[in-house]
This record gives sequence, C-alpha cells and structure tokens, in this order.
Amino acid sequence: MLTNTHPLNPREVEASSYLTLLLENTCSDHLKATISYQVNAMTQIQKVFLPGGRSTEVNGISLEASNLRVELEYEYGEPLLLNVQHPRSAWEFGYGHLKLSGNRTEPPKATWLD
Repeated sequence: MLTNTHPLNPREVEASSYLTLLLENTCSDHLKATISYQVNAMTQIQKVFLPGGRSTEVNGISLEASNLRVELEYEYGEPLLLNVQHPRSAWEFGYGHLKLSGNRTEPPKATWLD
C-alpha cells in the first residue's frame, strides 16, 4: 500500500529529511529490489520484496545520497541494474518513481517516470 503518492512541493524538498523512491510493480510476478547508495563513504542498503501488481515506497534515503543503485531480481529473466549518480538533483521534488513491467513472455523492464 502506498503511504505517499504525491511528490513534495518545492518548498518541502528543502525541509524534508530524506528522499523517497516509489517502486510500482505492474508485473504479475514477484520481484526483489536492493537499493544501495553512498553517504559519507558508507554504503547504505535497503531490501524490498514486491508482490506482483503492488507498489511500495522506499523511504529514508539520505538527501546526501550518491551513487544510488537499484538492483531488480525478477522471478524470470535477467536482473536489471539502474544507477542514479545524485538522486537529490535527479528526482524532482525529492521523489523518484520507477515503473516495473514485463511478464514471462516479455523481458523485464524498468522505466523512470516524472
């Protein structure tokens, strides 16, 4: 279940204490996501299990995060790896949205949405 489906307004970005990544799984199959990033030369890792047809938010990503990696492991097909060098500047309003698609007959796909 989504806890926040609306991006922060521009004034709230500076006041927010973290970034948020929405993972929207439109696949019918489950997937595992590993989100890792660097803060002050330390690697932070969050893991998420995402049932088919569900969405979840990954909260608590530091505003100072860099080299963010999203590794997606589908029940079928090859894993996908996406990188964002500086999520704070790449994600408008401090909110990233990744739509995940594919099925057993189509290869997995991940698309960044605005």
